[in-house]
Amino acid sequence: MRVRANVFYLLVALLLLASAYIYPSSSSPDFYYSVARVYKVVDGDTAWVTSVWGYRQGIRFKVRFAGIDAPEISTPEGIRSARELNSMISGRCVILAVPRSDARDRYGRTVALVLLRSNGSWVNVNYVLAHNGLAQPVDYGVPPEELLVANVPVPSSAAEAYERDC
Repeated sequence: MRVRANVFYLLVALLLLASAYIYPSSSSPDFYYSVARVYKVVDGDTAWVTSVWGYRQGIRFKVRFAGIDAPEISTPEGIRSARELNSMISGRCVILAVPRSDARDRYGRTVALVLLRSNGSWVNVNYVLAHNGLAQPVDYGVPPEELLVANVPVPSSAAEAYERDC
């Protein structure tokens, strides 16, 4: 009887292992979404926002831009990065796409992609900062190649909330 149980558990383990190859999980991260107004840019990869819909609705919180690292604000490059980011998003509404696997960093900041509406499409601000040399791609748990893409799909519920609340 005990041999049968061991064989059964071995078969279950093999089936689970095989299922990982037969049904691979999606490589792109799953997100929480928020529509938020940017209150203040702190530096080239951090800003204060107030959520008006979705994730953390009604709360003001600090956002750390996912997949990038900007130069420190005490350097000329850091000042340039912060100024560029400030001119892009300060006072504007954005959509935050917060990877479910990495919602907060070690300092308690919400980690997110910041999506800005421009000319009828959504611009991934994180990608723009890295693409323009204002920040470096960094892997903080989610590979930057999964996050730093030009086009990030926005769910219709988030786009509708953006249109309604901003």
